[in-house]
Parts: sequence; C-alpha cells; structure tokens
Amino acid sequence: MAIDLEAVNDRITAIEETIAAVVAEHELGEIVTSLPGIGTTLAAEFLAHAGTLTTYQSPAALAAHAGLAPISRDSGRRQGHQVRPHRYHRGLRRVFSMSSFTALTHCPRSRAYYDKKRAEGKTVNAG
Repeated sequence: MAIDLEAVNDRITAIEETIAAVVAEHELGEIVTSLPGIGTTLAAEFLAHAGTLTTYQSPAALAAHAGLAPISRDSGRRQGHQVRPHRYHRGLRRVFSMSSFTALTHCPRSRAYYDKKRAEGKTVNAG
C-alpha cells in the first residue's frame, strides 16, 4: 500500500509540473500568477474558465460573470437596491474565493486590508 501511495504522489507531482509548464507558456500566465493568492493551480483553473479575457469588455464584466458584482434591482420608486446575483460562473467564483483566502494567509497587504475592513464593522464575506 505504501508503494501505491508513493506512485500516486509521484503522479501528482508530475501533473503539477505539467500544469506549471502550461501556465508558464500561456500569454497571461505570468500576469495571473503575479496576483496575490493565485498559484499555478488556481491560475490554470482561472485561465481555463476565463480564456483569453477578450470576451470581457471590462474588469467589471469579469466580476459580474464571476458573481462578485452586485446586481441592481431598482424600480420606479426605489433606487440603490442591489442584490447578490443568483446566476454566475461557479468556477470563476471558486477561483476568486480560494485566492482571497490564500492571500489572507500569505500576503501581508491583503491581511491588513481585511483587518481594516473588519475593524470598520464589515462582515466576513463583505469587503
């Protein structure tokens, strides 16, 4: 059983090296991996979901597709009513969520920003 486990670990290492090589060759690989909290595995997942980013007109469009931007539900009588979206790309949302949690533990600037917002009274999920 230990030999099988060692073989699985070797296979995982080989797959991770292949993913790192593919991300390094991608035109946006260096940019994506430079973001706090995004390593090669999350970068590969992001690039698989988002593609070349030419389909998004702006960063706000990418945020809306990932479900990070609130949707306006204004009517004739009320304004400024924004709700969380129900339809969004679950894979992109996962990449951004995982990267933010990773950045909290490894990036001091992200941790300082999070602590500042918590001191302002924001909830854990609100930023």
